[in-house]
Amino acid sequence: MRDALDNNRRSREVYESKQRQVEDLARSNDILEKQYQVGVTSVMDLLDVRRQLQAAQQEEAQARFRVYEAVISICRELGGGWQKNEFQNMS
Repeated sequence: MRDALDNNRRSREVYESKQRQVEDLARSNDILEKQYQVGVTSVMDLLDVRRQLQAAQQEEAQARFRVYEAVISICRELGGGWQKNEFQNMS
């Protein structure tokens, strides 16, 4: 049970970190979009930040999935009604 709780805590920390990263890159994207519109920055800079934002969003989604997995693990540990075979058959 302790491992499941530790895993849950760690996965939430990673998820929160990824959320902050996405927020920061979204702000950078907004700033670069405005700079591009007035001709201060290049399209390559704008595309680069958008690529980084998309990658961070993907990582955030994966981290969210790991949080869900950790919660399911806790439920299993508490006797949440899942048999190991039943959960594996759902995959």
